Amino acid sequence: LLVAQPAALLGGMGRASAPSLPLIPVLIALAGALCTALAYVSVRQLGRSEHPLVIVFYFPLVAVPLSLPLVALDPVMPTPVELLWLVGVGLFTQLGQVWLTRGLTALPAAKATAISYAQVVFAGLWGWLIFQEGIDGWTLLGAALVLLATLLSLSGRSEAGGRSASPG
Repeated sequence: LLVAQPAALLGGMGRASAPSLPLIPVLIALAGALCTALAYVSVRQLGRSEHPLVIVFYFPLVAVPLSLPLVALDPVMPTPVELLWLVGVGLFTQLGQVWLTRGLTALPAAKATAISYAQVVFAGLWGWLIFQEGIDGWTLLGAALVLLATLLSLSGRSEAGGRSASPG
């Protein structure tokens, strides 16, 4: 919330260099972050009894039927070049999911995903460099809290009885 600075949180006073963000999209983003954390913890728990490829298989098995109604509302046929890009994105997403799942089954979720918090830093830097967005004290405080939480999650004691690096 400190980094996003939604208008409702600040009473309409946002960053000096950019307008405040609307509250609803910020809350949706926070809900997405919470769901992502729950998914990571679930994958970690499932990794104790299931093979990583079985876990990865269930993601599209759930996601495709849930997304089909939205696609049916406004279907768009991709061009051949777009189709090639879509296949590439799908392939690399699948490979990334397999390796993320292997990582989550080998390590505690906090340790396996800690590097993903660096995206907050990169988003801030790209916003500053490319879009000339200002970085104010609230953003710095929010980034510092994210960094502190990451360091705390990495410094916690390791899980007792954790699995070895080879989940098979």
